[in-house]
Amino acid sequence: FFFACCGYVMANSLVCVAAPAEIGQSFAALTTDIFHSAHFDKNHILRAHVSFSQAYCLLWQDPDTGDLDGRRSCGALQAGLICAILLDLACLDRVVITSQEKQMLGGLMKWKAPSVSVVDPTPTSSYLDEALFTKLAGSKKRT
Repeated sequence: FFFACCGYVMANSLVCVAAPAEIGQSFAALTTDIFHSAHFDKNHILRAHVSFSQAYCLLWQDPDTGDLDGRRSCGALQAGLICAILLDLACLDRVVITSQEKQMLGGLMKWKAPSVSVVDPTPTSSYLDEALFTKLAGSKKRT
């Protein structure tokens, strides 16, 4: 499941490349779906040799040089990495990923608005702090 989710995120990221304005919303919805999936097992992921975000990065690492050039050039890959980091933080019980149903025009347009809430602002003492968690934990609203 661990690598299957990474592949699922990666495969879906390619669909979003044509519509950059929708990348964030697409990945937010996907992250919410993964987090609430019956197959998402935090304990299994925590026992793995690499974290969710590390495994995701390995999908585009150059096998010969070890370079991770995708992190600089592709918005979809960057959005996917942020979502993988959020899933890592959720596994560590630092954040909770939720969604709320929204609508407008009298219900003609409906969507789910994902959000992330910090439930434990204690630093993780890992790369996750510098990558994203310090900013999330330090925000006033923390959602």
